[in-house]
Amino acid sequence: MRPHCYITGASSGIGAALAKEYAKDGYNLTFTGRRVPLLNQLKQELVGLYPDCKIIVSQVDVCDEKAMSESIADSLKQFQRLDVLIANAGYVVGGEFKNLQTKDYRNQFETNVFGVLHTIYPALKSLEESNGSLSIIGSVNSYLTPPTVSAYAMSKYAVRSLGEALYHELKPKGISVTMIYPGFVKSDIRIRNKQGAVLERKKKSEPKLAMDTDVAARQIKRAIDKRKQEAVITWHGKFAVWFKRFCPVFLPYLFRLQSRGKK
Repeated sequence: MRPHCYITGASSGIGAALAKEYAKDGYNLTFTGRRVPLLNQLKQELVGLYPDCKIIVSQVDVCDEKAMSESIADSLKQFQRLDVLIANAGYVVGGEFKNLQTKDYRNQFETNVFGVLHTIYPALKSLEESNGSLSIIGSVNSYLTPPTVSAYAMSKYAVRSLGEALYHELKPKGISVTMIYPGFVKSDIRIRNKQGAVLERKKKSEPKLAMDTDVAARQIKRAIDKRKQEAVITWHGKFAVWFKRFCPVFLPYLFRLQSRGKK
């Protein structure tokens, strides 16, 4: 029986790239998102490349707990097993604190934190049966927080704590938990809001050092395959985490330079 991988937030970016990596490796797939045309386009591409790959496209918002449970149940009914679960769906709330409201922080947590919980709970039993792998896509911003991303970083700090706890809780049950901390990766996560609409003012915000998405996806899959506890993706992400750990006194100067560069 072919292994089965379930990925949230696969409309584009890291999620779509991971779907391609797992299809290439012989997995059946379930992937979710809100932008169905992009999901269907991805399905057609993968079926064309890998005719034996069976794919379920699930239009579901991770904020909807009931819908997520139904989506995972439907995929298990089809494939009879779950080997890899990747909680990837998320978006970025950016802006200075004075320009944000409590609802912005709440919305950020609904997707980036509670969406992860809605993804994991319905799948735990099946992952235990298969000695499967759970991966949560976090962010380097769960280690250090530059100005204007407080809401996003708070949500990623939260899932980092969740991942650390689950690693120890689920290991005795045969489930590996791999936290992924990407740095800058070529993705549209920074330019889309919760509804998936493009924010025109952020279209040119992609950093020049951003890693190609397919390269990042290969590194992420390798970490999951090796059942690592965590992996920092991109060299600048690794540098940022090292900087935070060993040279935190210089961070204010670094953030000041970053702020000047945006003016």
